[in-house]
Amino acid sequence: MRWLRALPYDEPLPRRRALVFLALALLAVGAFVFANEPRSSNATTATAATEFNLLPVTASPTPPNLALACPTSAHGAWAWYDVSFGYQLDSPDPVARFDIDYGDGHTYSNSSVDGVFAHRYTTSGTFAVTVTVTTVHGLADTDSCNWQLSLNPSR
Repeated sequence: MRWLRALPYDEPLPRRRALVFLALALLAVGAFVFANEPRSSNATTATAATEFNLLPVTASPTPPNLALACPTSAHGAWAWYDVSFGYQLDSPDPVARFDIDYGDGHTYSNSSVDGVFAHRYTTSGTFAVTVTVTTVHGLADTDSCNWQLSLNPSR
């Protein structure tokens, strides 16, 4: 304990104790770090060091929340009718795929929202539109709505 004597005696006793405690704590941390250093695979001596594998903590993916809105009804004077569907999408994760069934025998899939929520209908009827949104984590949400179209191409 010669190093203890090396501390200046003019320091107050509580401060000297604090410095000693700090020095011992640093020595203990250094010994721990040195003992737990990764060893090379070709080491010839065994070591009692414990290896730690830190795994990243990730939050569970949150499923998307989709709300689809159809027009209630429409009347067209032509042989077709172009419609746009309203939607609200809340997804903290990126969307990987949009799948839509327009209810008239046509379906569409896309990795972006482009072209998904618009469609041209060529027949009158009541249509059940269903959209499924799937995230990059494979979580999905589906919403549907019904709407009615009456075409009058004879006008």
